[in-house]
Amino acid sequence: MTKKVTPRLVMAILSAGMLSFLGILDETATTVTFPILTRDFAITTDQVQWVNTLVLLVIATIVPISSQIRLRIPTKKIFILGVSLFILGLLIDIVTPWFDLLLVGRALQGIGRYRLAANV
Repeated sequence: MTKKVTPRLVMAILSAGMLSFLGILDETATTVTFPILTRDFAITTDQVQWVNTLVLLVIATIVPISSQIRLRIPTKKIFILGVSLFILGLLIDIVTPWFDLLLVGRALQGIGRYRLAANV
C-alpha cells in the first residue's frame, strides 16, 4: 500500500522547517547584536543578557500549562496565535527606542516560539 503525499502535508513540513529556521536565526542574530544593543540602549552586559534569558524564562513558564491550552484551543488557532505573537514581538523589537519595550517584544516572541514548537 502506498501513501500519497498531499500538497497540504508538504506545506505543513515546509512551514515547520521555515519556522524552526527563523527561531534559530532569531537567537543567533540576537546574540550577535549584544555589543550593539549595549551601546544603543546604554545598558550593561548583565542587562543585555535578559534579551535571551527572558525568552527562555517565558517558555519555561508556559510549558506546565501547555497541555491545558491544547485541551481548550484547537491546534490551528494555537499555531496562528503563535505566528502572530512572534511577528508582533519582532515588529516591536524592530521599532522600539526603549530597552524595556524590547524585553516585552522578546517575551511575545518567546510565547510565540513555544506555541509554534509545541504544535509542529
